[in-house]
Amino acid sequence: KRQPPVFPFYDMRFRYPGKRGQSLLFERYDLPHPHTRRWDSVAHFRAVQENRGALPHGLPFMAKQDQEHEGRGVFFVEDGRSLEAALEALERKERSGLEGFITQEYVPTGAEVLRVVLMGERMVDYWKRPADPSQVITTVGRGAVIDHEGSPELREKGRTLTRSLGHKTGINLAAMDFVLSLIHISE
Repeated sequence: KRQPPVFPFYDMRFRYPGKRGQSLLFERYDLPHPHTRRWDSVAHFRAVQENRGALPHGLPFMAKQDQEHEGRGVFFVEDGRSLEAALEALERKERSGLEGFITQEYVPTGAEVLRVVLMGERMVDYWKRPADPSQVITTVGRGAVIDHEGSPELREKGRTLTRSLGHKTGINLAAMDFVLSLIHISE
């Protein structure tokens, strides 16, 4: 028997919590995403790196605290110094009880991010553009400029992927961020 529709439907949020869970969700439902590694702790990360003798991604890459949002707990790792600073910050979070993080390949976007918000059958899409050209991480909380008009063909692709996510998973309330490589956009 089919269950009645529920809004918001949080089953996937509870089944795949945090950034580690989201990366598993994207893998399971074959949704495009940057190459991602999941880490239980900084000690886990360090042990694997010591054993392998190599970083999980080429430099630069991103490190993201599992349970943070809106750009908090996101680190741009471009060298050994920035990696150590990110790991120290992640260890401080662990001591406060927030464990786990992900690392992801860096996608050069010019710090522009397409966000598509799904609310039931309704979608709202917009670009988050950096207020400062030197920004690497762009969020509304860090002063992003919102653009509802630019690149309509890419916005439609984001809407199509968001619709696909909803159909595949039942998710009906979500904000999806899409990072689109400048290399692929210019081709």
